[in-house]
Amino acid sequence: MLFPAVPAGGVGMLKALAGPFPELSFCPTGGITQQSAPEFLALSCVPCVGGSWLTPQELVHAQDWTAIRSIAAAAAALRRAA
Repeated sequence: MLFPAVPAGGVGMLKALAGPFPELSFCPTGGITQQSAPEFLALSCVPCVGGSWLTPQELVHAQDWTAIRSIAAAAAALRRAA
């Protein structure tokens, strides 16, 4: 895991680390958004990302599991697109 990924240097830092440490994989979290996730997932050293956009607080409080399931399905599709 790499937290907080974006404040720590984001995609640029992960690219820099991948060179000397090709055996490492990272799950970046912290500052990742649905819009920025594909850029992270395009890196060979990033098999997954974490993001709070997956479970918006208002949907959790409302127990709107259908909406959260829809967000999760869109997030799963990001990996296939990257």
